[in-house]
Amino acid sequence: ALILADPVRISAADPFYNFVVTSEGRIQIPLTYSTEVVMKGFAEDNSTLNFASDIYIDSNDQMYILDNGNSRVLKYDLAGGKQIFIRSYELSGKLACKNPNGLFADMDGDIYIADTDNGRILHIGENGEYVEEFIQPESGLYDQDIPFRPYKLGIDSLGQIYVLNFEDDNGFIIIDAYNEFRGYTAPTTVDADTLGEKLVKIFATKEQRDKIGKKNRPMHSNITFAEDNTFYVTTARARNAQLKKYTSVGVNIYPRTGDFSVSADGNDRAASASAETESEFVDVCVDADGNASVLDRTTGYVTQY
Repeated sequence: ALILADPVRISAADPFYNFVVTSEGRIQIPLTYSTEVVMKGFAEDNSTLNFASDIYIDSNDQMYILDNGNSRVLKYDLAGGKQIFIRSYELSGKLACKNPNGLFADMDGDIYIADTDNGRILHIGENGEYVEEFIQPESGLYDQDIPFRPYKLGIDSLGQIYVLNFEDDNGFIIIDAYNEFRGYTAPTTVDADTLGEKLVKIFATKEQRDKIGKKNRPMHSNITFAEDNTFYVTTARARNAQLKKYTSVGVNIYPRTGDFSVSADGNDRAASASAETESEFVDVCVDADGNASVLDRTTGYVTQY
């Protein structure tokens, strides 16, 4: 299901084995997951998806697909191992979205959509009716230099919306049920300089350093809440801590803070320096035991931690 999150390059790994990565490299293990069903036709008319940009599965096995190009949200019941179509929410009229990228559904079946280019989060009722919308909050603490363009979102147990804002490195925007700004949380940090970057700073002239410019902070790419109300975050184009687990006060408590990158042949960087490839984590889901499954766009793997 995670594969709908973003286009990925599929690797030519052996289809009969999974593998673990150790200090000695890739070790094959018996197949733990296999493809059982491939969905190609959707809704009542058996139509195809067009640039599906997000997917969400709630605790009741209700699956929601944000079918961006077809301006609709599809809802399925996955209980009992079947894919039963429930309904399609047409995003037209007051519900019309412009480049929506994020999707969330609460326990009542209400849907929240990150309507990126309309600068809002759209709240739709279970029956498809317009409920409300959340726009850029009015607060002196909000960074007015960055437009409000919601990209991904999640909602905690208190009903607060955590918004991943497009090209915003302040972290997640927190908005309450009244569209009041509650602050930023989990900002990204600049990766430490590599040896080459340190040498450039030492020996380059001021003009050369000015041309290089300031190093930008990597951007978060997705968020999901665990049952204990901690939230897991993926960060794309980062050299370290591409997966994080945050407490409600924005402290990363994930035990690993180093580099998560795995090369396309399944070896870690230390074991395969010649095939070094930065992981680009674009989505994450977490089970009740805290096992995180992460989609890596670079390799095409779903990697578990």
